[in-house]
Amino acid sequence: MEFFYRKILKRAWLISWHNKWLWALGLFAAIVGNGSVYQSLFRGFSNIESGYTIFDTMREYSASGIFSYLTFANIAKIWQADATMIGSMFFSILFIVCFLALLFAVGIIAQGSLIYGLIEIDTGKKTNWRDCLKVGRGHFWRIFGLNVFTKIFLLSLLIFLAYLVSLIVAPSALLNMIIYIVSFLIFFIIGLIIYFITIYGTAYVVLRNCKIIKALTSAFELFKKHLIVNLEMAMILFIVNFVFLIVFCVATFVAASPFLVLYFLFAVAGVKIGAMIASSLLITMVLAMFVLIGSWWSSFQVSAWTILFDQLTIFGGKSKIIRIIENIKNKRLKKKS
Repeated sequence: MEFFYRKILKRAWLISWHNKWLWALGLFAAIVGNGSVYQSLFRGFSNIESGYTIFDTMREYSASGIFSYLTFANIAKIWQADATMIGSMFFSILFIVCFLALLFAVGIIAQGSLIYGLIEIDTGKKTNWRDCLKVGRGHFWRIFGLNVFTKIFLLSLLIFLAYLVSLIVAPSALLNMIIYIVSFLIFFIIGLIIYFITIYGTAYVVLRNCKIIKALTSAFELFKKHLIVNLEMAMILFIVNFVFLIVFCVATFVAASPFLVLYFLFAVAGVKIGAMIASSLLITMVLAMFVLIGSWWSSFQVSAWTILFDQLTIFGGKSKIIRIIENIKNKRLKKKS
């Protein structure tokens, strides 16, 4: 029996491990992931079992008067009373918006550069980070448009789904929990589909030079054609991700244990400077491990999906379930013959 997924994961592992410069691209590419949307999902539905939704939160903010406070007339009064304060506030908001926009732009370039570099390395071609960044910059607007479209669609879906759920909240806690679970599953499934379309769509843009609409439609067709393969790959990566998270937590605890011991010793002895230094070293080490290993893990996951995309578009693929069924049928036919 062909080890389809094992070969892809092995290739992704070797590429991401032996090409450390891909880690930096993986770190920035993770910025344009769907994590923020899924966090909004959990926050939006976090208290739904008690009949409390994000729309109740919006009504509370509205009742508090915060929106009426931020009117043009009130801002004009504040400007006349304290121009320095309002100017500083607008400058801070503008700075944050520009910083986030810059991060998102770098993430878009990194996403395209990473996908291009991974396939170049996987096919045995020589490449470097400069060539990859050049390709990423060249496809910036298409990747940007694709990501904005999918994220706006996903966020709109979240708001619409949350609105529907807020209308059907029942007094029964059990029924509310059922509604929560069903709505979560619906959003998760659609979100997973959009995730596939985003990854494959970006690959179509970078590797097949497709326009945005063509990339999205082609990505959807590829996902639909190989539905079971994509779901099996997602399940495998989910399991690997879960195991990796456990290993990472254990490794972090082991590496941090000396600093924890030092911190408690200094704290018990009353040496505040020593405890502060130990805690600072502990936080620095944990953050460094998180960034370093997280960057590698991001490049590994993108590598796995990119190689799967290349495999499906060129050679096609057959799911594990279908291969098992065919293998059982072949054995039965051999026994009968």
